[in-house]
Amino acid sequence: MLWPVEEKDPVAVAPRKRLFRKEKADCSHALGANQLLKPGMLSIQALKVSLLLNTTLPWKKTKGILKGTVTWAETKVPVYNAVITLGTEPPRTQQTEPQGKYAFFDVTPGKYAVRVEAPDVASATETVEVQPGQFVNLNISLGR
Repeated sequence: MLWPVEEKDPVAVAPRKRLFRKEKADCSHALGANQLLKPGMLSIQALKVSLLLNTTLPWKKTKGILKGTVTWAETKVPVYNAVITLGTEPPRTQQTEPQGKYAFFDVTPGKYAVRVEAPDVASATETVEVQPGQFVNLNISLGR
């Protein structure tokens, strides 16, 4: 069925009419019966697949991301509040969250020493190389 729609032309003084077909989009072939297609849904899922297949971050071509988990070597239990120092100039420091995770964003490409210290218990140092536009996953185990 065709429906007339008024549309304002920025150049013309009088509105012009155009006809368009008003139908519901049939997405049942791509989605389940209970799913709705939301704006941006396909591009977000494509981005997730791209990140899984390739660690290059398309929007970050000059910096990188360093992330990981700190665990105890014997039990594999996450270490909460471990202090992580990234050997940049000046040094960047963070504490792990309850699941032992940490992340440094906008890291300039290069080789760095990463030092992890659990309060009054143990410490470890690892070396990592960060490439532009990529993220590096560095999991560190602490011995007691």
